[in-house]
Amino acid sequence: MTKIDGLNYLLSNCFPTVELLCIEDLVNNPNLLKDGISVRLSSKHENDKVDVYLKSIHNVHDLEKIKDFILNYKDNYNIIIHKTVKPELIGTVSKYSNLYNDIIVMEVYKNFDDRTHGIVGFRTIVEMVDNRIMSISDNDPISKTLFRKIMNYISDVYYDEYTFEFVIEKTKLIFTDFYSKDLKKKSYLKRAITK
Repeated sequence: MTKIDGLNYLLSNCFPTVELLCIEDLVNNPNLLKDGISVRLSSKHENDKVDVYLKSIHNVHDLEKIKDFILNYKDNYNIIIHKTVKPELIGTVSKYSNLYNDIIVMEVYKNFDDRTHGIVGFRTIVEMVDNRIMSISDNDPISKTLFRKIMNYISDVYYDEYTFEFVIEKTKLIFTDFYSKDLKKKSYLKRAITK
């Protein structure tokens, strides 16, 4: 699954997420530039495993810089443009499955530097069996509240394993990325369960 597939999944399933823009939006409405624009790359090949570490630019106010970035990469990558998020907190929620149970792990970081260096601000770990919570461990009262807020969105996600990336911006939860190993197989499963 590529980054653009993940964003399309978030949009089509009504998750609060970034609004995707195109270069024409920026040309026709220069006011969009005042708060800063992010431009990210997504592989054009669904089976690429290294979609996470691709080059990106953030908080850009100069249309020419954005156009140059796009020009340099558009032949090899899909381009993702959106307003830059200015997070108070950033984090990930990942689900891992085995034969006996599912583990959901939420890790929250104070900023992008802490995330890059693996400095976790707080963490919640949930063990589930047959979609029932068996145990919860967390190291901060904020963690439990945030986890409940996120669970309102992810409880109906029927993938064996996935990772969501999110930010808290002005107290609002915004999902910025979604990854899963096998979207087609799990989409079929979700349709089968909801019929």
